[in-house]
Amino acid sequence: MPDISPYLEWLQNNWPSTAIRDTLWFPAIETVHLFGLVTLVGTMVALDLRLMDLWLQRWPVSSLMKKIMPWTWSAFGVMLLTGPGLFISDPLRFFYNTAFRIKMLLIILAGVNALIFQLTAFRSLPEWDVKARTPRSAKIAGVISILLWCGVVTAGRWIGFVE
Repeated sequence: MPDISPYLEWLQNNWPSTAIRDTLWFPAIETVHLFGLVTLVGTMVALDLRLMDLWLQRWPVSSLMKKIMPWTWSAFGVMLLTGPGLFISDPLRFFYNTAFRIKMLLIILAGVNALIFQLTAFRSLPEWDVKARTPRSAKIAGVISILLWCGVVTAGRWIGFVE
């Protein structure tokens, strides 16, 4: 694997990195990032609990998704815009931080879980959409999603405390 430390050092010493790190931009960007995270996790947990038949059983899954997915995708976009700003504030520390790497891995796995849900249980949504009971595959996707997003939040919180 190529050594990317020189690139990370260059990035760390560049003006955007120092501007974010040495001013109030970092807490401002972090606050917006956290609002995005709270919105994304909140909407995902609502959907996941519905998939697990633990909440909102009277709502068809399609109706719930129609209402919350714009919020979910907007929040994910906010996080995609603010995350790099946080990263470039201290790229050497973040890149080699175990909690940061775990967080990134868990986000990827959450995306894979969502893709698998879309390719499996979601394809038969018209058959079970209005039923209070969802299929086992949808329930499993919901459980995995909640676990992964809880892991993302936990790992993100631990970034400041581990190396």
